[in-house]
Amino acid sequence: MRSVKGFTVIELMVTVALAAIVLAIALPSFKRSIASNQLQSTTQDLISSINTARMQSVSTRQNTTIDPVGGSWANGWTLTYGADAIEDDKEFSAARDTVVAREDGMGALTFLSRGGMVSGGAVLSVCHTTGLVNGRTITLNFLGKVTTETKVDCP
Repeated sequence: MRSVKGFTVIELMVTVALAAIVLAIALPSFKRSIASNQLQSTTQDLISSINTARMQSVSTRQNTTIDPVGGSWANGWTLTYGADAIEDDKEFSAARDTVVAREDGMGALTFLSRGGMVSGGAVLSVCHTTGLVNGRTITLNFLGKVTTETKVDCP
């Protein structure tokens, strides 16, 4: 008698069914993790841009501006240094499925050469379009100090 090694069709079907069940359980958690990373990345890029603009304006004694690309924060933002700055202007964009908006309705953020802000502060929101994770609210006071909070009511 000859011995045949391998798997039966039933064993393979059971294995595939178990793999599908495990994948179905893990996939929503994986999507939430991706959304959380995208939101965190965009938030950190924006905060880094704000802090850089604030420090540059004081150190170079020139106004430094963060402008929304094309007039909308959803398109990204550009860090614009003064005319005598050594650095080149830098453009940033939000991560995929992430939207940035300025809640107080004004456009650019301008940091004065003495450290304050032109409009006396700002409030920005960073939200994920899927709604899988809570967004973030970034608040700047008139001196440009940044605070962040969880934003529950993202659209």
